[in-house]
Amino acid sequence: MFQNGRYRDQDYMLELLLLSTGETYGESFKRIVKIAKASKVLFGLKKGDRVGVYGTNCADLARLLGVCNVGAWISVSLYDAYGPKSAQYIVQDSGLQVVFCTPANFDGIIGIQKECPNLRFIVVFDKVTTIASSKDNKSEFLKEAQTKPGFSASSKDKLLPRISVEKNADTGGNADVFFLSDIEEYGIRFGSSLTGEDKEDWAENVELDVPNEDDIFSIVYTSGTTTQPKGAMIKHGTFTIQLGAAYRNYLDLQPTDVHLSYLPLAHVLEWALQGLGLYVGIAIAFYRGNPRTLTADAAVVKPTFFVGTPRVFERVRQAILQKVSESPFYKRWIFKAAVDSRTKALRKMADESSKRMAAHTADNLIVYKPKEKSASTSIDDKDVSTWPPFYLPRPKVPPNPQGLFDNSVLRSSTASLLGGQVRFIMSLGAPLSSALQEFLQVVFLCPALSGYGLTESCAGNVVAAPYFPIHNGYNATLTLLNEMKLVSVPEMNYFAQPSDSNKKEGKQSKSTSSSTQSVFKPTGEVLFRGPCIFTGYWNNPELTAETVDSEGWLHTGDIGEVDPTHNNYLRIIDRKKNIFKMSQGEYIQPESLEQTYGDNCQAIQQIFVYGSSFDSKLVAIVVPNEENIKKLIQKGDIKINNKTEIEHKYAEIQAASSVHATSAQPFISAIIECSAQQKALKDKSSKGLTPLDILTKYYLDEFDRILTEQKLPHFHRIFGLIIEPEAWSVENGFLSPTQKLKRFMLRTNYEKDLERLLNALGSRDK
Repeated sequence: MFQNGRYRDQDYMLELLLLSTGETYGESFKRIVKIAKASKVLFGLKKGDRVGVYGTNCADLARLLGVCNVGAWISVSLYDAYGPKSAQYIVQDSGLQVVFCTPANFDGIIGIQKECPNLRFIVVFDKVTTIASSKDNKSEFLKEAQTKPGFSASSKDKLLPRISVEKNADTGGNADVFFLSDIEEYGIRFGSSLTGEDKEDWAENVELDVPNEDDIFSIVYTSGTTTQPKGAMIKHGTFTIQLGAAYRNYLDLQPTDVHLSYLPLAHVLEWALQGLGLYVGIAIAFYRGNPRTLTADAAVVKPTFFVGTPRVFERVRQAILQKVSESPFYKRWIFKAAVDSRTKALRKMADESSKRMAAHTADNLIVYKPKEKSASTSIDDKDVSTWPPFYLPRPKVPPNPQGLFDNSVLRSSTASLLGGQVRFIMSLGAPLSSALQEFLQVVFLCPALSGYGLTESCAGNVVAAPYFPIHNGYNATLTLLNEMKLVSVPEMNYFAQPSDSNKKEGKQSKSTSSSTQSVFKPTGEVLFRGPCIFTGYWNNPELTAETVDSEGWLHTGDIGEVDPTHNNYLRIIDRKKNIFKMSQGEYIQPESLEQTYGDNCQAIQQIFVYGSSFDSKLVAIVVPNEENIKKLIQKGDIKINNKTEIEHKYAEIQAASSVHATSAQPFISAIIECSAQQKALKDKSSKGLTPLDILTKYYLDEFDRILTEQKLPHFHRIFGLIIEPEAWSVENGFLSPTQKLKRFMLRTNYEKDLERLLNALGSRDK
């Protein structure tokens, strides 16, 4: 890809921190080859050896993944936010001898080396491309690093091909430390080309192994929410096929596109995006490492597409709505008029598309197979009635619905937040609600695609086509070469076949609604099979056998629903494992409830729903949206009498530390502390209710409102809750790097409080 003549002189990497013009594909490829050849000589690397890469997204990190590819080594990315314990597990489990890391992650890797005797070499990037550290000066870095136990820095004299990889075997894990610039400088003697065109410059001839399609490309450790990370093995052939399928099937990328890289490169999604970028020849820019400055980074880079998770986009939505609410009345009126106008135009497109596709139903509701064009079949790309199941023509992003007023208003007020050049938005990692999907399409003047995939299936498998309007959160097209099927889960009342549904007397499939009773919508666990499926879990054949059955089907654990009236669109509606049965016999899917309550109450930042087979009632832990709560109190929607005491306590908490964790919410902490003091003094003001009692009642009233408005069954009612002032994050251990709740950790941490609450509610069976 790097040597492609079309892109050799085209911009490849842009360092946002330095605001430089970056380097071209040709320049980057020469650097990659030099580093790979020097690494092979210095570290004794052989084809198939594992090489660790540790740090926040930056050009050096991406370049090192390219080094692993040209050297035929297996890249192993360590999650930057995982913490030292998980990093230690990954280093030990994968048997890493070499780890490349940023200066910001050097302390972490040095701290675990005594527990990892297999780790022999650490290579530190010379410059920091994030704002997380200022150690970008080599001498300052060395001076500080020499005080750390187990540190031994390499000298110029040691940068020789005679270095022995065995010499550190008995030193208790004291790995040698190199700088990346020294490695690259040393690699000059071996040339910077794979083709031999610079042979006259070689001091020595070093040949790099060439990987084939059956070689392992990477071990991607997934973010386990209950156990240690699992290493998913992905082959070169699997990864290449997935990139080709994505380009052919649903991503309309051009060489003129610009990608802003901020999703962790340890995730298969970001690596797939960069791999596809290499395939097409786009420019890749790297954010400064701080999520809070992401929109400022986008304003500089002006990306032409933007990829994120629903959690990221929900934060964007709340920020926009908050900014609008603080604007003068006339600006709010103009913004609402523009949003209403564009929403109406988008919904009209959706209605017209639904009418065209209503008759396009798949013949086989058991296994859904994508089909290519056939010589014997006449297919018109403009006529959906001629399409076989899951056939989609080469995607092209459509123009915006015409509307001079709404386009001009939204382009200046909201679309500019992402740089103003975004042609499409893609959301992956978790289900995207149809309301949020529509909001993104309206305010950013571009299609918002919702995709579904797993690490084990090499990222995206089912992605909404960019030229199709949204359809209630469904994803449109199955990736080429893959098969998909649904398997009934009767204990959750999900059925893939009408016959399965009929077997359960007195129950009706959850997929049937009052408006579509004549159409059976298959539901069940989603299974995939095809060349984009992973090879298995590293060092874990038992788990591999549980995940991929004897027929090659990958069991995702996700519950999906297929709509036959809309070209068999798929949407993920539930999770098979995260369910529990209440004492009255009703099954609860907590993640579904959390999304429903969270999406319909802006005062909720995070929510965890809890119950068990011993309980007849549900409870929740709520992390409030601090800024929203402040505004509700100021407006009088939440009536608290002792505001002065809370303000004083708020000021005390803020003054106690000049630096607050990004997850801390001092105002909510002030409410909790004032309430505790009031109870201790037995203050009877405000009818005996403390500020925390009043805040809790507000949320319970909101839950009752949502229960009624969303027509939820009575057993979905939340009877009690715990207020948590600190947001759950990867850093404090309650979120996975993919922003999923670590349910086991939450349950364990709040176990006593939850038991006390449930007992007080009389929920426990005696």
